[in-house]
Amino acid sequence: MNLKTFISRHKITFAYDEVCNNPNMDNFNGNHFWCELEYRGKLFGAYYSKGKGLDFTPTAVEFLDCLLSDANGDLSSFENWCDDYGYDKDSRKALKTFKLIKRQTNKLKKFLGADNFNYCSNKIERL
Repeated sequence: MNLKTFISRHKITFAYDEVCNNPNMDNFNGNHFWCELEYRGKLFGAYYSKGKGLDFTPTAVEFLDCLLSDANGDLSSFENWCDDYGYDKDSRKALKTFKLIKRQTNKLKKFLGADNFNYCSNKIERL
């Protein structure tokens, strides 16, 4: 099963609004959005940004795929995460990003449920 089919089968809905900036990304010259997924009466929202050269409007598939990609990093420790992604372990900006992704991942797990989250992370065909 691919991510688009998963979203459809689970009746996950998607909405977005264009925003002026993404407070989690400094100096990124792109298109910024506030995106929300709804599943079984629960909402999950986060900022999402795309480069100017990409298709303008975000989709549920690419938004969820991006969240899952972030979640698949080694979040067991800041040091391991830095090693995986090439961040400087002495960077406050990197630590801020790590903490954001860790919080976002925990919220996504609660939103989808542990079984669905693990399925999407490990077994589903993604972008």
